[in-house]
Amino acid sequence: MRSAVALGRAHADLTARTTNTPAFEINTRAETNDTRYPWTPTASSTITLTPNGLNQIASVNSTSTTYNTKATMTNDGLGNNYGYNDNNWLTTASSATITLSYDPGGLLRSLTSGGSTTEFVYDGPDLIAEYQSGAVTRRYVHGPALDEPIAYYTGNSFTAANRNYFTADERGSIVAFMNNGGTGQGSNKYTPDGEISALAGSRFGYTGQAWLAPLNLYYYKARMYSPRLATFVQPDPIGYGDGLNMYAYDLERALAQRGGEGRCRNPHGSSPEL
Repeated sequence: MRSAVALGRAHADLTARTTNTPAFEINTRAETNDTRYPWTPTASSTITLTPNGLNQIASVNSTSTTYNTKATMTNDGLGNNYGYNDNNWLTTASSATITLSYDPGGLLRSLTSGGSTTEFVYDGPDLIAEYQSGAVTRRYVHGPALDEPIAYYTGNSFTAANRNYFTADERGSIVAFMNNGGTGQGSNKYTPDGEISALAGSRFGYTGQAWLAPLNLYYYKARMYSPRLATFVQPDPIGYGDGLNMYAYDLERALAQRGGEGRCRNPHGSSPEL
């Protein structure tokens, strides 16, 4: 399989070729511009995770984590505390300095951090706009597939001057973005589990999911995912319906496919709903 990202400059273009197993797992991957797009590990990126018998992360670099009676992470061992409502939706973080609210259907409605509140508007499951203090700050355009953001507008008008386009790799991760003229404006490097130092462009990142920078978590609609720990902080809403690990992002095909809603019900393995 071949995927390409053209950003108007030869040194920024990306061409990736992959081979796949019969189960559609990525077997090999080769790409151009190896210094711009691939993540390169460093000594500071080393982390030791110790699981327990419930497939929870019991400790991070020898620091214990904690879970509540609903098997949901309340401290991630990295200094972050999490609080939840009765539906097991994340509502507070970092000693309540970050708060989140949801609509009746469970979609994230607002995020408050540092005294600033961002409100979210959806078309079905697709995030289409963000507001701050009653003013629109971002509008998003999606393709027909699940988690397929293709463009965004800054501000409150639909003009070529404030239109930008997302470019995604074969997993749906946003690896770069360009302006309306096709000139590249920035690129992203992810670890295999989706960790990133800073997101270039706008809201969407790993596998096309919404990145919540104050939390360092991805919002998968049904629950939150920690790329640093390579695990969901909440158990699978369908319980053990798809396997014995209720926290894994993808047991058998972690690098093979796009993400989803965070509910695992793929008959071939514990990958998020596609």
